[in-house]
Amino acid sequence: MSGKKTTERHRGMEHLIYASMWMLVLISPLINELLQTARGREFAWIDILWGWSRIVPFLIMFLIHNYVLIPRLLLDGKMKRYSAGVILLLVTFFLYEYAAHGARMGLNCLLGFLMLGFNLAIVLLFKYQREQENRKDLDSIRLQEEVRYLKAQINPHFFMNMLNNIHAMVEVDQDKAQDMILELSKLMRYVLYEGDNSLTTFANEVRFISSYVALMRQRYPSDKVEVELIVPNHPSDKVRLPPLLFIAFVENAFKHGISYRRKSHIRISVSDDDGHIYFFCRNTKPETDNASTGGVGLENVRRRLDLLYEGRSSLRIEDGSDYYTVNLIIPYI
Repeated sequence: MSGKKTTERHRGMEHLIYASMWMLVLISPLINELLQTARGREFAWIDILWGWSRIVPFLIMFLIHNYVLIPRLLLDGKMKRYSAGVILLLVTFFLYEYAAHGARMGLNCLLGFLMLGFNLAIVLLFKYQREQENRKDLDSIRLQEEVRYLKAQINPHFFMNMLNNIHAMVEVDQDKAQDMILELSKLMRYVLYEGDNSLTTFANEVRFISSYVALMRQRYPSDKVEVELIVPNHPSDKVRLPPLLFIAFVENAFKHGISYRRKSHIRISVSDDDGHIYFFCRNTKPETDNASTGGVGLENVRRRLDLLYEGRSSLRIEDGSDYYTVNLIIPYI
């Protein structure tokens, strides 16, 4: 909801409160007279008019306070002028009550003071709510822009890594490189079309990870690199999550988990249960692994998790001597 719509809605609610309150106050003399008539007394309009005459000074003071002093002074930041205006308004009201009712003015003066306090409390309450909703709107816009920026970083990062993989395969096996290009076109379609959306289905993300792993398996011989992928046979089309959330971890598992001196192992698991999505990735670490296992991809994932889930996700990374392990748990959206 835009700030303008929020303000209009709050003003409408505020006016409704005041209209209801004053409607009850203004009909109270009539109700009182009807009750007296029901008890056997003759109906008298003069008593109703006298009751209204007692209410009019309160109504005038309210109108001046609510439609002059508050919008033109208080909400405009002119606190000293507002305070002086309220004091002047109260003094004028007290003097009128003293002139009209003498020593009996005490209760009316107290009611007038409480009325202004109630009016001020209502105005400040709605002002606070407007500020809170406007702040949420601004935070939402900021979040959308930042997520869009982070995803814009992920896409080039992903394509750069895949093109490097295909370039390496061209020199080894051109037929496999051609197959990898076809698989890459499928992945590109997902990245370009789903990556622009705020959410995708769990089934789409599982198929994307599966295709990526299948593509990477073509690059490495199975006797050197053991890749284990565990995904549901029928992933849900109803569960939704942000797209491209797991690929950075999978990319890094292949980038930093492959050793040419000994057999390497990569294990990836994706599942959903009991309102949460579970992602697990573990890869062996080469004996001399000087490369960072972080980089742009992982930093983007951390930031996206912070923005999208606000502390409701769990990311645990264990950087051991032999294995690098990622455990990610996110709630359903």
